[in-house]
Amino acid sequence: MITVIAKKVIQYQPTYDCILNTIITDGFCELWRAAAAGMIVAAIVGGLTIFALLATMCSQRRKRSKAWAPVSFMLILYGSYLITETWTWGYRGKWTNINTYMPRKERIFTEKELLKYDGTDPSLPIYLAIDGEVFDVTKGRGWYGKGGSYHHFSGKDAARAYVTGCFQDHLTHDLRGLNENELKGVAHWKKFYENHHTYHKIGRVIHDPIPQDAPLPKPCKSAMKQKP
Repeated sequence: MITVIAKKVIQYQPTYDCILNTIITDGFCELWRAAAAGMIVAAIVGGLTIFALLATMCSQRRKRSKAWAPVSFMLILYGSYLITETWTWGYRGKWTNINTYMPRKERIFTEKELLKYDGTDPSLPIYLAIDGEVFDVTKGRGWYGKGGSYHHFSGKDAARAYVTGCFQDHLTHDLRGLNENELKGVAHWKKFYENHHTYHKIGRVIHDPIPQDAPLPKPCKSAMKQKP
C-alpha cells in the first residue's frame, strides 16, 4: 500500500511542482504589481504635495516681495546716489534725458533760419547741425554760446570741421574728398549728439545744393600738420 502511494506521488511530482511554481510565481507577480502600483500612487501623491507646498511658498514670497518692492527701489536709488552721485549708477545717455520721451514734430530749417540760433541772442535756444541733423545744445550754452570754445559750430552744419580740425575754413557740410576714416568720424560725432544726456535732436536742415564744378575745400595748415 505504501509502495503504491509512493509510486503515485512520484508519478505526479512534476504536476505538483508545476502547480506549486505557478502559485509562487503568480503570487509574487501579483504582490510585485501591487507594490509597484502603490509606489506609483505614492510618488504621484508625494509629487503633488511637494508642488503644492512650493506653490504656496512662492506665493507667500511674492506677496512679501511686493510689499518690500518700494523700499528696495528706494534703497537702490539711494545707494546709486551715494556711490556715483547720480540716480542711475553713473549712466549718462539719452535714456536719462527727458526730451527723449517727449513727442515732438520734426522741424525743417533752411541754412538762413538755422543761423539765427547761433548763440549770440541769449533769448533764443542754441542749435547746431551735423550731416543734416539739427540738435538743441542750449544746455551747453557755456560751450556753444557767444565766447564759448565751440561757438563756431553753432547755427550751422559744420560737419567737415569736426574731423579735419579746420575751424575757420571747413565750417561746412561739404564732405566731398574725405576718406573713409574721416567719414566714420562724422558718423561718430552724430552719434555723440544723438545719445547725449542733455542735447537732443529737433529736426533737419535743408542745404543748398553744391555745384558739381565747385572745388573741394582746401586742407588748412592745422590739418596738414596732423597728417602723417
